[in-house]
Amino acid sequence: MKTTVKLFILLVQISLFTGCTEYETFDSLNVVDNGCGEKISGGSDLAYDKDKEILYIAGDRGNFYTCSAKVNEDTITLTYISSKEIGHNLASIDSEGLDIDEEGNLFLSTEGNIASVYSISNLGNITGDYGLPSVLDQATYENANSKFEAITYNKEHGGILLAAELPINGEKDVSKQAVYNLDGDKVWHFKAESHPNNSITAIETMDEDNGNLLVLERAVEGSGTDTRFYITIKKVAINECSSTPNTPCDSEILESFKGGLNHNFEGLTRIDNGRYLMVNDNQGESLIKTNFIFFDTKK
Repeated sequence: MKTTVKLFILLVQISLFTGCTEYETFDSLNVVDNGCGEKISGGSDLAYDKDKEILYIAGDRGNFYTCSAKVNEDTITLTYISSKEIGHNLASIDSEGLDIDEEGNLFLSTEGNIASVYSISNLGNITGDYGLPSVLDQATYENANSKFEAITYNKEHGGILLAAELPINGEKDVSKQAVYNLDGDKVWHFKAESHPNNSITAIETMDEDNGNLLVLERAVEGSGTDTRFYITIKKVAINECSSTPNTPCDSEILESFKGGLNHNFEGLTRIDNGRYLMVNDNQGESLIKTNFIFFDTKK
């Protein structure tokens, strides 16, 4: 009986962790993880401070993590520093999007019953509420957990840009997605992939590319240990683009792959020109490892 139980556990672990992915258009670079991923639960987004060599991680259960991040030619070395609950005066918080500007200021987006955009210190304390433009504040959403999944700072296009996980105002066509600026006067539509249950999980500014965006999409199929994730990473050319839902900005898929439970990628940050770091959400499960992918887009 004990042998059967051990075999069952082994098979479950194999189903969770296997599924190595070969990338057709990415250079998959090296990650040395000194306890960073081990400490993170529910990794939802990343922000990299290049000057301080610090990686900030938002966990979707209201946790804030810091790790040192040392980068050389083909390797990023992550070393755990600290974690804490995000300091705020709200009853609860579902932290989803995180980014940093050129001055080192951090921005956090949230979903759930209380959803907004906040400034947050590098110690994990909320320091202000930016509020929302009317186009988002007065919008209807698929549900409370489909709100502000993704955020990026984009100097070329006026500051903070924001995306809901699913299209707003009852739009059911997931191929009609959009990114909004926080002033509420600009919107860029783009064609997301039409996989069932596809959604935006992260956006990141490609500074070296005139403010265009790198977008992370995730689709889900199956359930339990048979859950599979379709991951799509694409460039969306918002620079000099004026779009509508029916005339989206140009986009290009840079990479796509399918994987098991440890491929639930939700977080993305730019490390330097053309190189990015991505993290998965382990959904708080101890058997699912939080892992990072460091890659070069070759574009």
